[in-house]
Order: sequence, then C-alpha cells, then structure tokens
Amino acid sequence: MAILQKQASDVGKPANKVTLNYCNVIADQFAGLITSNPVTYENIDDELLDVLFYNDDAEETSNVCLDLCRFGCAYEILYFDEEGKIRYKMADPRQMVPLYDDTLDQTLKFVVRFWQTNLIEENQPVYTVEVYSDKSVKTYQSGPGFASFNLIDEKPNFFDQVPVCCYALGQDAKSVFDQVMSINDAINSLYSDGLDTQDSFSDAYLVLTGQFADEEQLASMKQHRCLMLDEGSKAEFLTKDIHNTAFTEMLEDLDKQIWSKAQCVNYQDEAFGTSSGIALKFKMLAMLNKAGFIEQQMKKGLQKRLEVIVSGLTLVDAEKQWREAKIVFTENVPTNDEDLLNLINSLRDVVSKETLLGMIPFVDDVEAEMKRIEAENDFSTYEGLNHDAEEILGRA
Repeated sequence: MAILQKQASDVGKPANKVTLNYCNVIADQFAGLITSNPVTYENIDDELLDVLFYNDDAEETSNVCLDLCRFGCAYEILYFDEEGKIRYKMADPRQMVPLYDDTLDQTLKFVVRFWQTNLIEENQPVYTVEVYSDKSVKTYQSGPGFASFNLIDEKPNFFDQVPVCCYALGQDAKSVFDQVMSINDAINSLYSDGLDTQDSFSDAYLVLTGQFADEEQLASMKQHRCLMLDEGSKAEFLTKDIHNTAFTEMLEDLDKQIWSKAQCVNYQDEAFGTSSGIALKFKMLAMLNKAGFIEQQMKKGLQKRLEVIVSGLTLVDAEKQWREAKIVFTENVPTNDEDLLNLINSLRDVVSKETLLGMIPFVDDVEAEMKRIEAENDFSTYEGLNHDAEEILGRA
C-alpha cells in the first residue's frame, strides 16, 4: 500500500501509517458469497467424485476463488502423488506465466513456474524454473536475470495435456478491487494525516507571557508540577482547533464511494440488517451480478480441471464425463426465512414438491429428501393399515 512508503515531513514529527485494508475485505466478501456454500457437481462418475473428495475440493475451490478475487487470476497444478493418485494444488499466481498459441482459440501450450530458491539477502539469486507441457515437466536452474538455464530434471506428463488449470477474470484479469485501490489509498492517507495532526498537538506548547525562566527553572517547574509567576505574567497552552466534522464527512464519503465502485455490500451498514428479503436482494443486486460473472469465469477453469483429471483416469466415455458434468454454485445470500416460507406455501399445488424442496436452503440433497419423505409416508400408511386390521380383528 502507498501509505507504507510515507515518511515524516520533518525530524521529530509523527508519521502514522494506518492501513484500513478495504481491498482485502472486498475480496474476502466476494469469495465468501460464492464459495461459502461448497460448489457441487452433478452427472459425474463416482471415480471422478472420489478424486474431488480426496483433494478436499471444497477448500481448494474456495482458495482458488479467493486468489481469483485478489489477483484477477489463479492457477492449479495437477500431478500424481506417491500413491499414484491424482492431486491438484494451487500455485502462487505471481510465480506463473501461461503461454498460448496465436490462434483464435488461444490453446494453452506451456506454463512456466519460477521461484527463488536461495535467500533473498544473498547477492546472486538462484531460481528454480519449471516448464509444463503436454509431454513433460522440465525443471531448470537459473541465475540473475534468467540469463541461462541448466536442465536438472525431466518427468513425463501422463495427462496428455498441459497439467495446469488457468483461471482469469475476463481478458484483462483484474482483481475485484482494482478500481478502488486509489480510494483505499486516499482513506489511509486521510486517516493517517488526521492522527498526525492529533499527535502533534497532544503535547501542547506552554506559553509564558511576561515571565522569564531558564532551563533549570523550567525543569524544576515540570518536576514539582507548579509554576512560579511574577505579578502581571500569565501561562497558557498553545492549541490548534481541529475541524473533526470536515474530517469525518470526508471519511464517510470515501467509505461510501469505495463500496459503490467495488459493487460490494457493506454488511456493517446498520440499515442492511433491518432490510426485508426483497430489499436485501435489491441492495445486493450489483454484487450478485458481479459474483455471477466470477462464477462463469471459474466454471471454465473447473471444467478444465475435470477434463485433465479424466485424462488421467481410465474411464468409459471419458470425454462425456467432463462435458456433461454440471457445476453448481449456491451463493451465500442472507435470506428472510419468513418471506421464503410464505413463498413456498403459496406455490403448493402450483409447482412440484421437488422444486419446493430445492428452494429450502438447508436441504442439500433434494433427491435424498424426497426418498425420506416417501419412506415416512409409507411407514405412516403401514401403521394406519395395522391399526385398522387390529380393530377389525377385535370386533370379530
């Protein structure tokens, strides 16, 4: 942040560096809205589901979404572990360079991953560079400026395609807070300058009028906490009027601007918690629209992930497995339970029970819930028949 580069204008003057990280909060809120409820997959093979479960897919996908919101891009590397099972792990976007061909399809040809392997304090940096292709994964060692590359390892790639999933927010790959970074800097600067002003006058100057005192006398007055003044002299503190109203109004205005420009809801707004269900949806409309765009971009990467996994498995109709897979996002949107229940009740006999059950947030598996209801109805019918039979036999 720009505020961290701030320096005092003069020796002895305060230089507060307050960081109110709105950008991080905005990224967290978008990621939470999209992936707090885990992404689900439908119409896929059990073996493919096992791979997702083995990789803690809910946590991994949530972290991918967070990187996507923070950096505008995210990357996953797929590989086989020591047990021969397929794994996928995130990689730092700042260490990844994807390379595409020049066709309209922009097919991914290579991905380069690099990182410094020796201490940053050392004069001559040493880098490890990995190059992923559809045939192999090559590891090189390089020095300052990447002037030369020494091949130190090469492994075959069993996925038959580049084993890296690339996620990006549109063609420009910008973070969700890219447009509000300057406003965040302005808030930090304003807040820090306000504290500087407060600190500068927290120890006010004492003005002695008509009274002479040397350093020894002043030290004695300070130690004994009393003043000896001649007749006609006076003592008073030199203070500065700080216009807190203008300062507060500027901060409030910048605060409103940053949430509006980021198309993000401020959940700390008191009015937000008292809004009805319909009002909540209107307040969150811009945020939900932006979240929908992020989900669409994520689906491309998740679909690619399934494609690479399937290429590493021996499945029947392998291509069909990932092409027909349905990836479902469920936004974690605050709801008014009373309004929702009234809506569901009003739709009885209008839409199917299965559709109504799908509208209930805490019903995760509609099909399983339908089976449980059916079993309960069968049991109730069985008990009723039993009771009727006992009555008939009793009369006989």
